[in-house]
Amino acid sequence: LPIWFISDNIASSGILLYKTAFMAEAKTYGWTVKAVDTNGNVVNAVTQAEQWVTQGVTAIVDDTVDNASMSAAIKAASAAKVPWLSVSSGWVAGVTNEVETNEVANGANLAQSLAQAMGGKGNILQLDWAALPAVAQQDVGVAGVFSALYPNIHVVKTIQLTVPGWAQDAYTQVTNFLQSNKNIQAIIIPWDDFAANVVRAVDQAGLGKKIIIAGFDMDPGTTALLRGNTPFKMTEALNIPAFAVETALNLKALLSGKSIPPVSSVPTCLATPANAPQTGGLSSKSFWKSCYSQPAALFEG
Repeated sequence: LPIWFISDNIASSGILLYKTAFMAEAKTYGWTVKAVDTNGNVVNAVTQAEQWVTQGVTAIVDDTVDNASMSAAIKAASAAKVPWLSVSSGWVAGVTNEVETNEVANGANLAQSLAQAMGGKGNILQLDWAALPAVAQQDVGVAGVFSALYPNIHVVKTIQLTVPGWAQDAYTQVTNFLQSNKNIQAIIIPWDDFAANVVRAVDQAGLGKKIIIAGFDMDPGTTALLRGNTPFKMTEALNIPAFAVETALNLKALLSGKSIPPVSSVPTCLATPANAPQTGGLSSKSFWKSCYSQPAALFEG
């Protein structure tokens, strides 16, 4: 029986990278994997997963579709004893294994680094999409650091992005906001595959030398921005290739009759102009080795 792989929206380069990396790992094990992208339609995702359970399936791998929204499908899989593995989808009852990073800690780490770069004071515009559990958890970490340690830093506005269509929406929202709000020292973005759009809006407002843009993930296109003397100065990089390897290793262990943990965690690394990889982005082994040892070894298989 095949392994079914369901992704939230492969228009996101991070989601696509996880899919590509997992498919490569699956090939080494001789697994047959069939993939479907939901384009953000959770209702269709639930229906599709329930059909797979009925037809017969070895396992289901969920690539960032919110598990809480998939509860009916997860319940059906659990009843049929079909393993449900996921990444950055939020662990809920019935999920066999969720590979994630500590997003609260990631938010706190980014907030601390950004606060230091701002000199401990200033105003922030925050772009957000709290419907994604990972982003909601990042928000907790960010808010916790600012409220506890930096009373002179203020998030003056939080804008919920339109999804799908977040890249153009971010450009439009930032452009409109900066027309009447010039006293902004930083912008936080919840993931960075649209960082170039925000950089463009900031530069067009004439604030490229005054605003620091900070984000999460280290999308392949952002390393050039980090190295290129742009307002985009830092991002909390996700070791997405290691996420995929960890999921595959957990599934291999499970299919061999071994027990696996309900949650597996892979740490992140702050990327800045000083350490941004010259080539390879998230696939740069030298970058990850400069950050830590164990997940780099995991990435290498």
